[in-house]
Amino acid sequence: RRLLNHCGHRLDVLNALQTMPDRELYMADEQTLVQMDRLTEAVLRCVHEGATDEAEAWAFAVALCARKRPDLFPVVDPGAGVFLGLGSSPDHRITWQVMRHVLGDREVLSRVDGLKVTMEREPSTRVRVESSRLRLLFAAVAAHISGLSL
Repeated sequence: RRLLNHCGHRLDVLNALQTMPDRELYMADEQTLVQMDRLTEAVLRCVHEGATDEAEAWAFAVALCARKRPDLFPVVDPGAGVFLGLGSSPDHRITWQVMRHVLGDREVLSRVDGLKVTMEREPSTRVRVESSRLRLLFAAVAAHISGLSL
């Protein structure tokens, strides 16, 4: 509701969103990371007023940002964060840099792209394949943690 009302929070979020490039995280430069932080902070100010838990407010703010820029904002579930060595409630700025580095690796990028092609060709799956490499990578990590194979 706070984002829909014509008030300061909404305008702050819209201004931050307008300057946010629409690119993949592995291509993000330092300025993009600063803009990501600016957008997250603007959304956090809006959602924090109604939140009781600081970590919950951060997670919600990052998730909202990821809805607008799914290739840029990673949404890390606690299990995946622990598996990746980020901890159970990782600092979002560190997570962005780690995931930017991971996706910047040609082998990782190639395997994520190959996974998408494999899943799209599999006639027995009725799973919608994510278009975002970032989301697909986290789906693969979650499947691995759960013991599933993709």
